[in-house]
Amino acid sequence: MSADDVRKVFDLFDINKDGVLSSNELKGLMITFGYHLSDQELNAIVADLDTNHNGVIDFEEFGRLFITHPPKPRGEPTVEDYMVVFSLFDRDSNGVITAAELKASLESMGTSLTDEEVQQAIQEADTNGDGVINYAEFARMMTNH
Repeated sequence: MSADDVRKVFDLFDINKDGVLSSNELKGLMITFGYHLSDQELNAIVADLDTNHNGVIDFEEFGRLFITHPPKPRGEPTVEDYMVVFSLFDRDSNGVITAAELKASLESMGTSLTDEEVQQAIQEADTNGDGVINYAEFARMMTNH
């Protein structure tokens, strides 16, 4: 895997685009890599990778993940992989991500956005104009990044 490929993977799972991976973002990536980890196992990986002890994984720390936990051979991310990541944002499990859910999810990942920024993110992904992000819109957004 080239350095560009590693950067693309990092950027894809840096959902809130803050330049670091939170535990929740890393969890989505690990599931995509084929690892179904307990919270304790995930916390151990974060602790191992997080050399500056700031609680998140920056790009420099991220590179070690490919050595310690390489992707399991499976090919491209599956529908199930995207569904797991989608479920991290769909907090009430009703099949759509609302502005409130997006904001709450990002805040739980350590990122605070204004209401206007959240609305802009929803509008960018919301292709059918219903004011929420459904799974198809989410998957399209993920594959276009």
